[in-house]
Parts: sequence; C-alpha cells; structure tokens
Amino acid sequence: MIWLVALALASDPVVVDVELDEISGMETRSAGGFWVVEDSGNSSAVFAVGPNGEAVGAAHIVGQANRDWEDLSSYRDASGRRMLLIADTGDNDSEYAETFLLSVAEDRVEQGIRGGGVVAEHVWQVRLPCGAVDIEAVAVHPTHRVVYLLTKRESPPVLWAFSLDEGTDARRIGDVAIPPASSGQRAADLVFGHTANWPTAMDFTADGSELVVQTYTDAWRLAVGNDGVPITSAVLRMPVPKLRQTESACASEDGGWWVTSEHVPAPLVRVPLSVVPQR
Repeated sequence: MIWLVALALASDPVVVDVELDEISGMETRSAGGFWVVEDSGNSSAVFAVGPNGEAVGAAHIVGQANRDWEDLSSYRDASGRRMLLIADTGDNDSEYAETFLLSVAEDRVEQGIRGGGVVAEHVWQVRLPCGAVDIEAVAVHPTHRVVYLLTKRESPPVLWAFSLDEGTDARRIGDVAIPPASSGQRAADLVFGHTANWPTAMDFTADGSELVVQTYTDAWRLAVGNDGVPITSAVLRMPVPKLRQTESACASEDGGWWVTSEHVPAPLVRVPLSVVPQR
C-alpha cells in the first residue's frame, strides 16, 4: 500500500536560525509553532520556533547535561499540566549503561525563554535489559503515560516501554516490522544507503490510536491496541518529502505529521495523516 502525500513546497516554513543546525527532536508548542532540541555538543536548552520557522527564544535546563538529546515528546501530569519530555537517549557507540528522560513543565519553559533557567521536575534513569543501545525515537502515549523507546541501529528495530508512574526498568515490547534498506536504497548511496530505514523520531497521533515512526527516508505507521501498546508486527509505509538528514518529527492535533532536517536552512514540512491509503 502507498500513501498520497503533499510534496515539499518553496512556501513551506523554514528554520533559518544558524544556532539550530542540529535539530534532533521536535514537539508542538501550545502557543503556536514548535519546541525543538539539539543533540550532543550543543547547549542544554529547549528552543521555541514560531509557525513560520522564526526563532522565538531558548530556555536553558539548569543542572542537566546534554549528553545526546535525541527526541522531544509531551504528556499531561496528574493536574493536567502539559509536560515536555526530553530524551537523552543517543548512544552512537553503545557505551552507556543507562539513558535519561527529563521532564519540564511547558509553562515554565515559556517563562524560561523570556529569561532565566528552568529546573527539570523529574529525571528518570532508564536501563534496558539489552544493555547499551542507540535510541533516537521516543514518544509518550497521550493517555497511558508510558514512554516508548525504539532502537535505531538494530534490524529490525526493537520497541521498549517505560512507565512514568511505576519507574521500573524498561520492558521489551517486540521487533517492529520496518524492513532494512532495500538494495535500491543501498545502491543509490554507497556510504549511507544502509541507514535509510533507521528510526530517527516518532510520535503518537493526538488520539493515541497510531504510533508514527520517522526514518531517514519515510514514515511508518503502527496501529495501537486498546491497551495503548503499539502493534509491532504490521506497519504501513508513508512516504515523506526528501529532506537532508531527516532527524526530527512530530504529530500535531490538526492531523499533521511534521518533519524537519538537521541542517540550516531546515524546512518544516507537513504531511497530512488523514490521507486514504491507495493500493
């Protein structure tokens, strides 16, 4: 099955801030636009980007190192306050025994971009039974308060789950049926072609009925069961416009799938999630 999608247009919003040349995670911003983070070697800050890609400001997370921030998600706490979840989960060389999840209140981040730092309200240290592994795709189910983490370099990628409420070790959900790079993809790029289907970001749709995984080339859609657990054995491929090193993506409440690049200028491209699959 294939999906009909909109092509990237010259009129798409573009991030032009030269400071944001390694966007590794993005999430929608309640005030409009997006929150974004950068990966290792960059500041421990959450940046606000306007709807047209314009820089709004940055809130620095006090006392937290950016070892390798790779994704950004959101959830509601017990009082209904929207929280941003920063995934410090990157591990290119598989050398770290644990990963970290940082939670900050969105309203405090909004205050932080006007000056001053923001303190993380929660920091979870997560250990995976498989040991050290590179993870760039992380998402929180909107109602079940479970964080899902998807490995990047394994084939097939493996999905893990971590409960924000129980705070226990992550549990293995299963192999996700995203295929390895095709022979055509490998032949088209002899250096990086083998990475074409490596997961770089993911997010749940607003109603939690689907988990969408972004790779360097396409997005892959997984149905979610009534228990909130993604069904890993079946995926639908959704082509997205070709960008230079697609590292970040998120779902919006209006039914959009937004993607951007780890380079400047970085287009902000919206792909509708409401399209009907075509055979």
